[in-house]
Amino acid sequence: DVYKRQVSTQSTGIKKKRTKELLMDERNEEKKIFNESIRKTLSGTASGVAKLVVGHPFDTIKVRVQIEGSNGRFKGPLHCLRETIQKEGLFKGLYKGATPPLIGWSLIDSVMIASFLTFKQLLKDNNNNNNNNNNNNNNNN
Repeated sequence: DVYKRQVSTQSTGIKKKRTKELLMDERNEEKKIFNESIRKTLSGTASGVAKLVVGHPFDTIKVRVQIEGSNGRFKGPLHCLRETIQKEGLFKGLYKGATPPLIGWSLIDSVMIASFLTFKQLLKDNNNNNNNNNNNNNNNN
């Protein structure tokens, strides 16, 4: 009778320990997934910012040349660039009105890249599962 209680107590202790380990593993997996999601979203945001930093000055010059037309105050894009930098400064002149596109590109790219990377991983995991199932089926034959 004492032996049965000791075995039962040991068994219960092992079950509690195993349950605790499973909960910890589950929490660690959730943290890993959350951190991975944050990384993907920040990657997309960085992409949007980079796109704006590189592309907005070209758009600014293009629009100014288009608005002025062929008989305007600019002789061409390079002349427009020189005049804009001289009169308005590098940052203020080339990045005027950049806030709305910055927000837009950052949001769009964060969703797009996070989605792409997530679906890529899902497809990869699904492909690995299919390959494992095929290997198991081939081994059974």
